[in-house]
Amino acid sequence: MIRPFEPLMDIPYYYPCNLPLIREVLGRQGIRSGLGLLAAARLYGVTACSDTGLVKTYFNKLDYAEAVWRQTGKTEYDGLEAGLREGRRLIGEGELFLATGTSYYLPYCEDYLSPKYIAKLVDPASRQYLVDHWLAVYGIEETRLQVYDPVPARYIGPLSLQAFGDFWKGNKAIPELAGAKRKEELHSYCSIGIVASDDARSSAYEELLLRAVATHAHEYLSAREIAEGERTYYFGHAVTRRLLAQLHLSLSEGAASLGALSAYLFDMRWSRYFFRDLLRETAETLGSPFKAHAEAFEAVIADWEEAHKQLQGRSAAERLAKLGASLEALAGREHRLYETLWADSRAAGLFDKRARREDGEAGVRQALLRIVLDSCEDLNRLHDGAIPVELGAAAPLYGRNGNLDSLGLVSLLASVEQGIEEALGLGVALSDIAAASRARQSLPHGRHAGRLFARTSARGWLRRIAMQEYSMLTERFERYGERSAIVWRDRAYSYAWLIGQIETMRSLLQAEGIERVVVSLETEYSPYAAAAIFALLGQSCIVLPIDGSLVAAKVEEYLDVGEAQARICAREADLSIRRMDGREVRSPLLRGLLYQRVPGIVLFSSGSTGRSKAAVHRADRLLAKFRAEGRAARTIPFMMFDHIGGMNTLLTTLANGGCLHVLKDRSPEEVCRTIERYRIEVLPVSPTFMNLLLLSGAHRAYDLSSLKVVSYGSEVMPARTLAAWNAAFPDVRAVQAYGMSELGVLKTKSKSSDSLLFSLQGDGAQYRIVDGLLEIKAESAMIGYLNAPDPFTDDGWLRTGGRGGRGGLLYPHSGAAIGDYQRRRGKGLPRGGGERASGAGRHRGSRRERGDERHHGADGDGDGEAARGRSAERERAAKADMGVLPG
Repeated sequence: MIRPFEPLMDIPYYYPCNLPLIREVLGRQGIRSGLGLLAAARLYGVTACSDTGLVKTYFNKLDYAEAVWRQTGKTEYDGLEAGLREGRRLIGEGELFLATGTSYYLPYCEDYLSPKYIAKLVDPASRQYLVDHWLAVYGIEETRLQVYDPVPARYIGPLSLQAFGDFWKGNKAIPELAGAKRKEELHSYCSIGIVASDDARSSAYEELLLRAVATHAHEYLSAREIAEGERTYYFGHAVTRRLLAQLHLSLSEGAASLGALSAYLFDMRWSRYFFRDLLRETAETLGSPFKAHAEAFEAVIADWEEAHKQLQGRSAAERLAKLGASLEALAGREHRLYETLWADSRAAGLFDKRARREDGEAGVRQALLRIVLDSCEDLNRLHDGAIPVELGAAAPLYGRNGNLDSLGLVSLLASVEQGIEEALGLGVALSDIAAASRARQSLPHGRHAGRLFARTSARGWLRRIAMQEYSMLTERFERYGERSAIVWRDRAYSYAWLIGQIETMRSLLQAEGIERVVVSLETEYSPYAAAAIFALLGQSCIVLPIDGSLVAAKVEEYLDVGEAQARICAREADLSIRRMDGREVRSPLLRGLLYQRVPGIVLFSSGSTGRSKAAVHRADRLLAKFRAEGRAARTIPFMMFDHIGGMNTLLTTLANGGCLHVLKDRSPEEVCRTIERYRIEVLPVSPTFMNLLLLSGAHRAYDLSSLKVVSYGSEVMPARTLAAWNAAFPDVRAVQAYGMSELGVLKTKSKSSDSLLFSLQGDGAQYRIVDGLLEIKAESAMIGYLNAPDPFTDDGWLRTGGRGGRGGLLYPHSGAAIGDYQRRRGKGLPRGGGERASGAGRHRGSRRERGDERHHGADGDGDGEAARGRSAERERAAKADMGVLPG
């Protein structure tokens, strides 16, 4: 009886015959895979060539282990009947029987008894090599077999026993092919054993896809050159550099080198096809941001192929000069895309390296050199270093012409120690332990923590890369010790208490199996809530912060949209955990974070005018804003942490060693009482509250002299309110905040305390005006919505919906104007028209959605038409204030 079998048939022509068969074999072993991933496991997507100019795959020259499958060997049987007995056994156990032979004797194939098949393989000028052809047998009967042969025949069905026997004798049995070039040893009556690799059995499909993308991006950007004997092999961007060198040669020699350049362009296309398939597969599985990356890579391929077309025909030499500049620009564009891919996938880690053993003193020296150079590459990649690894043993490290300071040298030594221990099994001490510990604490943003100082497994390394920003903050909390972190109900809770509470909660979560799941955190503002947030992030969870006072219907909406798998409430000395059994995470955004082991935060818009939008953030990118330690300040968290402003206040204050003073209520009297009693320095509030405080007169009854900064946002600031506030508080700096749930809170600088105009400051963000609308790119931006269309452009800019002006400063709620104010202050603008600005702002600012001018405040959404009217009024006031800004 032949079992039903419906394998993949529509295989792209450039795939080798073995990959579709391997996919079906792995599927029967319970391993999910795709053609793009299987090709990526052999690094087919990494362009490679030798110094002979031949562009082909050189996976065997790289040090990667079997990432998805491994071949257990080839078995050559004594004859047809002996092989068929083994085939029947395997098929009876539900396996496929993989056989190798020749396509020359397959009657459904174009090669069938074709003289051209022989001629093209014995032609001395041919670039083709003689190899065995694979097919799969899934049924064996008396006079025929059922075979699956998708490449190149795209055939599934019966094959006579006579034809199969002729096929199975192989090319080895065809006398005319005795003189053909052979790429591998040929066999007769041979079968192939395939099993899933240990890595594929222990890793999820999504994780393998991310590691495949990361490995390809790493190899492309590393631009490795490997010398073996008298030949050198080039990989990734090194091949592109050789192409550009050939281009310059062609410009000087004309048509003489045109053919070589055209051959380079033609052969490089194959690796791009395979990498395109990997990106498509990743995008289909994980969604954003890989969908945009796949589309961008499609455009890169189209431009390379257009360049190849330009080199064809009689006038190709005339077009060569013009083509030169465009090819260099295209190579730069492709390189930047790989940099983006690396940034978005590197947390998954690379494919494992293959253990290599060398004999003798020279072998040990080579092994040690490889460990040192690998460590240098880690430093370059993780800390934006510039060690010239391509110089090998001659690469300068420290001292004259070196690239490392003393701290970097200690980091490198620690990395080499670990590499020796992992690769050679030897424990050595190259750096003083105390020095290494000091180096770890002194790193400005902890980017070496995972690879250079930890000593656990490869899967632990993957997790540490994603958690390095989290570790940065918890290590600071340990350092802050007994300093007050949060004052709640008139009791101070220290950083030492906070770090202890985080660990206690993590133990409770681990006991309940809460790790890498989506959870809601439904609670009031308290030190226990703050500890719970960090504990959940430490468990690689995706957190949905929900105000404990929210109405039940809205809570249910958030749980449904956020696909929460557990509900958690943090109370005093208690952590309530309630699992929501049976709920499956379907969102590609959430699944991607969970499989990457990257903690996340989902923030909801207020939604008072409709269904709330759910913005998904990578927690590590939100925390990365606090790598540079700032000034500690005593702050009132006026907004809840379920909004971006409240979350930003919490993170900013604690990251810098300040103290959060939680209000009993938000009345003007309570705010003023708290400022006086605890000498508050920073107050983030809304314009509505500022007006309410002025009307109440409460500020006259308390000593508010400690107050240094008031940060206002979340809604429109009337000019009259700002003027009245400045009159009442002339010594307090009023700062316009700017932020969105989609972007985070960006650092701003107001023109002055009495102006509504401001500019973005620092690093990490850019803005531009496109068709009169404001677009922003920031490291702290969300990765996408759970329940709304993607608001990002193809090149990664967030469409804010704000209107753009032509003057000098950003103007909240009505768009942005670029350049004049910064230029008058001597700052200028970089190429591209946008100022690079920091994402390290303190408090929540205005929130706007594309297509309207609603202003989402702490207390709800404003009316769109009224808001537009107020925007026009503010714009007129702002122009008058600036005096010289055009309209």
